Amino acid sequence: MWHLLRSTTENFPILSVLIHRLSVVEKIAKQTDMFCDIANVSQRELPLPIVGCVKEHFYLLSGFDVFYGVQKSNLDNIECTIHDFDTEVEFLIEHVRLNKNPTVFNPLSLFPLIEFIKTNGVSDEQISGLLQIHNTIYEKIINQNLHSDTIKKLSELYSFLAENLTQPNIPFYAIKLIAQCDLSEQTNAVELMRKLVTAIQVKDTKFIFPSYEELKIQLENPEFYQAKHESVIINPKGDATSTTEIKISLKCW
Repeated sequence: MWHLLRSTTENFPILSVLIHRLSVVEKIAKQTDMFCDIANVSQRELPLPIVGCVKEHFYLLSGFDVFYGVQKSNLDNIECTIHDFDTEVEFLIEHVRLNKNPTVFNPLSLFPLIEFIKTNGVSDEQISGLLQIHNTIYEKIINQNLHSDTIKKLSELYSFLAENLTQPNIPFYAIKLIAQCDLSEQTNAVELMRKLVTAIQVKDTKFIFPSYEELKIQLENPEFYQAKHESVIINPKGDATSTTEIKISLKCW
């Protein structure tokens, strides 16, 4: 779709590097700390991040953990590779291609990114091929019928997990269950899921995302058909012992 105009290695000012508003990469706090420690000892030991130049704007293309670590270390410059792109669309497509590592990739961020590239001449039929996500879990996610507010809420939950876990993840079954709710009730369903998640100790050695069965039990519970704003007692295990109180009404299935 495009040809590489330039690829050079430079010692680049940290403050000149921007994070694109449609970045699909989540900042993982523990990874940032690890690379910060390395940067404080010897920046030469770090992998080189890649920066994309689009019309004289410099956006981080890949190597986000390294960049955030160097940024946190308060160094003024970072050694990186510079690639030139003709357009933002070209940059964003390459950005997705290079960052599909599930450790840092937030698949919910694909929704606004895809809307942007579609308004700039990319068709629905081209999306999966260009982003190289055909026949992957990411293609399944973007094909779910999710309201824009639901996507925002799910992204916020993902960001919360990224602050506490080395490998944050919202399983596909959870996203699919949310998508099966009425569009008008999806954000309430996400709020329920967030309550279930935060009722668990969110640490690497302790955390297990609520199972398909646990989520389905809660979403199908007849109590959730009560009038909106009526208090409902939720239990993460679906048993009789109440542990979390939220105000919610769901109309699923």
